[in-house]
Amino acid sequence: MKKVLMTNLYFEKYSGSELHISEMARLFERKGYDVTIAVFRKAYPLMTEMRKLHIIECQSEELKEFDFDIIFVQHFPVFDYLCCKYNLTFRKLVVSKLSVISEVEELPVCIIDADVILCVSEECAELVRKQIGVDERIRVFKNCVGQEFFDYYQGKELKKLKKLQLFQIIFR
Repeated sequence: MKKVLMTNLYFEKYSGSELHISEMARLFERKGYDVTIAVFRKAYPLMTEMRKLHIIECQSEELKEFDFDIIFVQHFPVFDYLCCKYNLTFRKLVVSKLSVISEVEELPVCIIDADVILCVSEECAELVRKQIGVDERIRVFKNCVGQEFFDYYQGKELKKLKKLQLFQIIFR
């Protein structure tokens, strides 16, 4: 069976990176891959949705495999940790970049070995081009999170503060 290793800092709630990695993991699973997600911390409720996948807290649990068809790096600190601990081998390396401001989204040292660099926006792709130059490996891959996650958003009703409340906030 084909194997993919994916990295993310956490796997515990519904943040953008966690949803992104979840959807990508489901895609790999549908394509017949055995999926392992390595994180620094995992928890419920997100774990309930991913029961079929191997999700390991890499600082307290061991990887069972070291040879992968694809390694999908989303947060480089987890990948760096795994590289220091194990002798990982792979056929394809995918680097995913979701943010232009988050430090954990910096490009990993292994960027020279990447087969594909996925960016979720043109802004992200432009930043990568500034860092490594124009490169045919850079692809803009729009956020793959399903619409159902956005449908649950309940917009907060803006309330007008009374002057008294405003002064209480300012002078606390």
